[in-house]
Amino acid sequence: MKYWLFILGLGATLPAFSKTPPPLKLYPPDSVIQGVPIKKHEGLVLLELDVDGTASSIEFSRVRVKDQSYLKPNQNLQTAPMTYTLNFMDKPAGFYFFKLPKGLYQVKRIKVPYFNLPFKLDTNNRRTWRFSVDSDQVNFIGRLEIEKERVERSVRVDLINRIATKQSEIEQLIAPILKEFPLRNGVGVRDDFFSDLNKKVEASHETKLQ
Repeated sequence: MKYWLFILGLGATLPAFSKTPPPLKLYPPDSVIQGVPIKKHEGLVLLELDVDGTASSIEFSRVRVKDQSYLKPNQNLQTAPMTYTLNFMDKPAGFYFFKLPKGLYQVKRIKVPYFNLPFKLDTNNRRTWRFSVDSDQVNFIGRLEIEKERVERSVRVDLINRIATKQSEIEQLIAPILKEFPLRNGVGVRDDFFSDLNKKVEASHETKLQ
C-alpha cells in the first residue's frame, strides 16, 4: 500500500472524549525472546520498520467488533475512544514488537513532521490501514516505510504485508518463542490468499513440533 501523502494543514485536535495513554513500548526481538510479560488476551505484534530516521509516529484505535479479524461488507467502522500511539524517533531499521489486546485495529493518523510543520495524514477510513491481533501469537502486520527524502508538502509512506516472503526470516528470528507464540498474519482485511497462508503456517508449526 503505497501513498504519496500531502500536508492537510495543521490538523484538527482530537475530540475531548478521546483517551490517549502513553506511547506503547517497542521491544527489539532479543528483549522478547528473553521474556516480556504478556497479559491474558494479549498478543505480540511484530512490525518491520524502515522509517529512515524520521521523527514519525502513528495513532490507532481498536475497532468495535468481537472476534473478527476484518470488517464484513455490511459493517460500518466504529472505533473505541482510546487512541494508541507508536513513536519511531531514533528507531533504526529492523523488526520491533509491541503488545496489544486481541482485536481489530484501525490506523487513524500518520505523523511525519517536517521541520516546524506538524504534518498529519488521516487514514481513519482506509481499510488497508487495519490490522488484527490474536492472543498468545506473533501477529506480523507488515513493513512500514517512510522515505526521508521529501519535499515540503509531500512524503512517501508505504505499508506492505510481506509475510509470504518474510516467513522464513521471521521464524528464524523468533525461533526460541515460536512454539509458545505461533506466527500469524495480522492483515486487517479479508484476503483469502493470506487466510490460506495462515493455515499453511499453522500446519507447518504443527509438523515441526511433532
